[in-house]
Amino acid sequence: MVSRMPLTQTPDPGTRLRRFRGDTVTFTLADTSGGTGSAFLRSNVGWAAVRRREIVALVEEQAP
Repeated sequence: MVSRMPLTQTPDPGTRLRRFRGDTVTFTLADTSGGTGSAFLRSNVGWAAVRRREIVALVEEQAP
């Protein structure tokens, strides 16, 4: 049986935030059981041009 630590993330996972250039966001991950650990943040910020090319390729060239 896998035991998971009770973690609280702020902002909540799946939350959509609208931010503008120069804005900052602080992410907090709290272990309510008092333990310690580490985490990393993965983002798609800065990949809009790549995503746009993928969408165009999908529509115009039926590319995956």
